[in-house]
This record gives sequence, structure tokens and C-alpha cells, in this order.
Amino acid sequence: MRSLFSAMYLVAFYGLFRIGELAIKSTRVASSVVQFNDLTFLSRKGHPHMVKITISVYKHNSNNRPFDILLAAKESQPYSPFAALIQYCKVRGDRPGPLFCHADYSPISVYQFNSELQRCLTYCGLDISRCKSHSFRIGGACHATDKGYTDAQIRALGRWKSDAFKVYLR
Repeated sequence: MRSLFSAMYLVAFYGLFRIGELAIKSTRVASSVVQFNDLTFLSRKGHPHMVKITISVYKHNSNNRPFDILLAAKESQPYSPFAALIQYCKVRGDRPGPLFCHADYSPISVYQFNSELQRCLTYCGLDISRCKSHSFRIGGACHATDKGYTDAQIRALGRWKSDAFKVYLR
């Protein structure tokens, strides 16, 4: 369970994901979230160095084009989505279905994601009213700004159609 949510949190943050792209809402089906088959580990000289997550179902995808999100292995990164995904996939296995799922391969729901987030925040003594599932997307956009990404790059990374992301920047 720990590797599942660690990977989800880090992928949500660094990939600027909307939670509905990673976890099912009550009215959506499991195929509407990122699937295991959407994940590709890219290798250089025989060693994995990057993961590519291809998403097809996302807000503002009016032309039905898939979008690739690349997450590099960075040793200088204390919390690596790449390393977390490697660890999680060892536990998950390679069976088709939702990327983030329970041991029986049933998808994680938005409700479960939020419940686990509240439990983690409470454990750390943090105010649960200040952090929600969308905080990962907001934090990812702020982090990209801190790293010197341009508005156009952040807009593209977050799959924003407009400059709406600017209200998140702190």
C-alpha cells in the first residue's frame, strides 16, 4: 500500500496530473484512467533512465491526441517518481489494467486517494484542510516555475488550454 500511494503522489506532483486521470470517480470506468500499458520505461545503455506515461483521456483533449509525460530518473531528486514507479511496479506486476490499483487489480478511487492523503497528513501532524488532491497539480506547477520553466512549458506540461494555471503560482 505504501509503494502504491508513494508512486501516485509523486507521479501526480511531477506529472501535473488531475486526480481523475489517475483514479476513478464514481461515475467513470477504469479504462478512463492511466493504464499499466500506458507506462513505458525507456533505457539508455541497458539501464532504465526515464518513464513515459502516455495519456489519451484528459481535459481539453478535443483532438483525441495522446500526450506523453516524461519523468526522468534524477539521483539529485530526494523523492523520485521514477524510483517510486519502479518500486511500485515490482509489487503490482505487469498485468493489464489501471496503473494504480489494489492487489486484485481494481482501480483506486478518488475517494480512496483523498482518504489516504488525509490519513498521511494527519499522521504527519499537518492541517488536512490545506492540502487536497489538486494540491499535487498546483505544487507541480509551482515547482516547475521555481525550476525556471516558461509559462508555455508549464501550460504544455499541465495540459492547460489557457493561462488558468497562473492562479496556482505562489
